[in-house]
Amino acid sequence: MPPNRNDQETPIKEQDDPLWHLLEKASKKEASPFFARNIIRETRLHAKRSPSLFLRLQSLLTSKRIASVACICILAVATFEFWPSDQSDETVESMTLENQTASISTLSELFIEESLNVAAEDPSIYTRDEIVAMIGF
Repeated sequence: MPPNRNDQETPIKEQDDPLWHLLEKASKKEASPFFARNIIRETRLHAKRSPSLFLRLQSLLTSKRIASVACICILAVATFEFWPSDQSDETVESMTLENQTASISTLSELFIEESLNVAAEDPSIYTRDEIVAMIGF
């Protein structure tokens, strides 16, 4: 039965719970003399493992990551700005939906390719799921 409780206070369903019968049969175990010390040591080790918010932000804003994101942005803007265009404004307006979709897909393929190149240099920038999504599996 649960410790420090009267049978009158305990609901009948709880008295017939098989868990209490199993616990009555269990042997009594006592904690080792070093139990408190071991718990404190594990707590301190765990506290050392989890970095503060400042350290997490500092690790996100490393120079390699900032440089790679800047390069990708510059590449995307340059690709968009300097994309060869032999058509006048009227022809651009009359482009069919298929041509617009083709040019957008080409731009997105270039962006994914450059992102994969950056990920090959420093794989910690992207998660595995993001890399798999870029590859297209």
